Amino acid sequence: MGGVDKAQVEVGGRRLIDYFELHLHRAVPGCAAVAVSPHGVKWSHPVTCENPAFGGPVAGIAAGYQLLAKNPVLDTVAVLAVDAPHSPLLLPALAQRLHASPQASVSVIRDDTGRLQPLCALWRRQSLSHALRALGEPRNKPVKALFDHATAVAEVHSPGTGWLRDYDTREDLEDFKPGV
Repeated sequence: MGGVDKAQVEVGGRRLIDYFELHLHRAVPGCAAVAVSPHGVKWSHPVTCENPAFGGPVAGIAAGYQLLAKNPVLDTVAVLAVDAPHSPLLLPALAQRLHASPQASVSVIRDDTGRLQPLCALWRRQSLSHALRALGEPRNKPVKALFDHATAVAEVHSPGTGWLRDYDTREDLEDFKPGV
C-alpha cells in the first residue's frame, strides 16, 4: 500500500488491527498477544519493533517472540499478519492439528493454490526458539527459512472461508468483508 502502515488502514470505520484483534479474541479468548510494528500502532496488547526497524518478517517474529517469551506458561506462539485480519479465526484448526501431531514443531496453513503460508502458523514455543537461534541473524531472512529448522511440519488445508485473504493494495480492500 505504498509504505502505509497496514495495521492503521481503516475499512468500514475500523482499522485492520481492530478486525484482527476482534477475530483473535473470538478464536482464542484471553490469549497473550503482541504486535510488531515500526509505526508504534496503538492497541490493547504490547507493541514492539525489531531493532533496527524494517528488518523483515523474521526480525519482527524474533522481536515479538522475545516479548512473548517472558510469559512462562506460553506453550505455543502464533505467527500471523495484520494484513490478513481474519487469519486468527484459523487458530483453532492450527491448534487442533498441532496437538494431533506431537512430533511437529509447527502447524501451518496450505492455501487453495497449494502454497504453505508461513505467516499463518502456530509454533511450539521451544521449536520457534530453536528455529530462531539456528537461523542466526534474522534481518532480511524469509519466514520460510524458519521452517528449515522445524523437526516436522503439520499442514492444515485452507477451509476456503476467505479467512486467509490478505489485503496488500487499496483495490484489495474493496473486497473486504468485516463480518467474515
